Amino acid sequence: MKKIALSIRPDIKVMFSVGSDKTAFHFSKIVAEREKKRFLINSIISFLDENDLDGVDVFWSFPSKQDRRSYIRFLRELKKSLVELKIEKGRTEDYVISIIAPQSPSEFEGFNLVEIMESVDFVNVLTYDYYFTSHKVGPLSPLYGGSEGNVDETMKYLSCKTKNPRKLNMGVSFYGNRFLNTELPFGNNSIWIPMSSETKGPFRLQWNEITPNEKAVTKWDNVTRTEYVYDDRKFLTFENEKSMREKMKYAEDHNIGGISIWVIDEDDDENTLLNVVFSVDLCTGSSLQTYTCDSKTTTTTAFQSTTTTSTTTTPLPTTTTTDFQSTTTSRQLSSSTTSSKKDSKLPPAASCGKRVFGYFTEWENADLREEQLGKLTHVIYLFATVQDDGSIKLDNKRTEKRFLDLKDKAHSVRSDLKMMIGVGGHATSYRFSSIVSDDGKRKILIDSIVSFIDEQDLDGVDIFWIWSYEDDKLHYSKFLRELRKALNILKSFEKKKRAEDYLISLIIPPKIATLAEGYDINEILKSVDFLNVLTYDYYFNGDRVGPHSPIYGGTRGNIDETMKYLTCKTRQPSKINMAVPFYGTFWRNASLPLLDDSDEIWKDKGNAAGPFAVRWRELVTNGWDKSTTRFHEKSKTSYIWISETKHFLTFENERSLAEKAKYVKEHQLGGILIWAIDQDDDQNTLLNAVSSADICSQKEKEYINYICDK
Repeated sequence: MKKIALSIRPDIKVMFSVGSDKTAFHFSKIVAEREKKRFLINSIISFLDENDLDGVDVFWSFPSKQDRRSYIRFLRELKKSLVELKIEKGRTEDYVISIIAPQSPSEFEGFNLVEIMESVDFVNVLTYDYYFTSHKVGPLSPLYGGSEGNVDETMKYLSCKTKNPRKLNMGVSFYGNRFLNTELPFGNNSIWIPMSSETKGPFRLQWNEITPNEKAVTKWDNVTRTEYVYDDRKFLTFENEKSMREKMKYAEDHNIGGISIWVIDEDDDENTLLNVVFSVDLCTGSSLQTYTCDSKTTTTTAFQSTTTTSTTTTPLPTTTTTDFQSTTTSRQLSSSTTSSKKDSKLPPAASCGKRVFGYFTEWENADLREEQLGKLTHVIYLFATVQDDGSIKLDNKRTEKRFLDLKDKAHSVRSDLKMMIGVGGHATSYRFSSIVSDDGKRKILIDSIVSFIDEQDLDGVDIFWIWSYEDDKLHYSKFLRELRKALNILKSFEKKKRAEDYLISLIIPPKIATLAEGYDINEILKSVDFLNVLTYDYYFNGDRVGPHSPIYGGTRGNIDETMKYLTCKTRQPSKINMAVPFYGTFWRNASLPLLDDSDEIWKDKGNAAGPFAVRWRELVTNGWDKSTTRFHEKSKTSYIWISETKHFLTFENERSLAEKAKYVKEHQLGGILIWAIDQDDDQNTLLNAVSSADICSQKEKEYINYICDK
């Protein structure tokens, strides 16, 4: 291929791809370990150098949220190594790095897109197979329409998020998918229908395998701009010349950087589809394209954005700090609420000093309701992000608006509801390591946190660092000691007249090995009030299918093992909060891992695709039938198994949450942490289950109900 390509046109770029659908799950472990990551980078560099190639495409389609920090570090180090190779080789052009990205915005938890764009040249977006994250029949690559996502929604999301559409390549498929024994999905304002028990598929056909007769009888759906064939309860969806021209026009109109073809060797001998792609000059389109991005009109050029907004939210101040006193150079972000507190009824947990924490996020679309806050003892807003210099900020108008909304409602619900700010997050927590090890930056971070708490009249901070490792251990403890001291000084100011200490909590991982390596837990507990243990995603390394948040069972870790380790280590179970997720996780083409006759709760992933996340509030709209829910006694897990399509979904419902509340009570843990209240349904089904649970016991505060190793 390389010889043919270069003989045709010397300036064509020849790259190689690393990973694949079958082996991409290895990335998670590799990029998280320094030695393996370095080995991978060196191997890429050597292959590229030895074969005189122009770049690499990283084919990791579904990094999880736990991989965000590691993925960014890997790409940054890969970029650095390629720059060094360029200098060594005397090459005039930069080596190229591209990555693939999934089609659904809900799958971008593992991508810090803004940070990634600093290291990569292109993002190849797989804008097809939209129904693969559910078990439905529908168009392969709809340009518009439907509730399962479409090309326009994906490209709009990425353009608005990155402000850089010229770095985006829109994927087009040179294959189609056939479904058997199905009704026509188009109609009644919908483009999707659930797969019935008799529906078979999807079966993949290359463009060169679709018969001339089928190509001759295609029909056009004007909503989705797709071609299809429907006959005798057989539905075939694919690209042809007409639909391909529509996609090329879209890319041209929206200033998209290019087209990514999957794959050219599935075209016919006449290059029918490739000719369509090649014939359109994307450079003749508008160099300026307007999207409506989250209440703002964002105009994007190759590297700039101009924003106009109608919102009246006061911007965050520019703040300088001296001994925790702030001087603002613009109006302070503040609440406009004048209502008095309603003092709603406390959750039962509060009667014995236990806690019901809830995260409220800036990225979800569900609005916050006061009734939700009334069911909590503590609420944490996610996130104020950490900047390179150590300062923190709310990133944009939307983040500020949702923060203000939470603050207004929290202050009107109940006088003893504690409101805290989460600092860090998936996108910027990688910066903690270098900041806390630098005396100057560490002080800036502490001053910035204290000033934010002071200015916004908050009750504390949740440090959201994923994850601290061995080299960070001492620095993390020192940072927390100094933060505690600074908050104690703030409390002592006469003007504050505050009786209670400010709160410090931090998240910690569920895996015991990670805890042992990166956290001096007992030293940390001298400075912090609570440990928020993220007791879910036990499968996150990616090579297994299994329960999202098992209390017991298996060989991959479980809640009982995690909480026993922490309780026995600290002798302070009252400071430990156990997290519960308000989202589920599923795989397709999987084997059922939960069997009644086995103690094992995990299966090798094999050819299964996933994991995919789905919010509790969206289970039904994504085609899941809650009435088919089963319960696995060993792991105390609720799940749905669809044998016909081999879909396995693991999630929390009222029954599994009751088991978790029972565990908290029996083991005298300090409380429950919810990720996240804005993923619940409008009836507060899961929040009601958590908030109403009686997790108080008659035991002593630090009673230990585990057999601890001596």
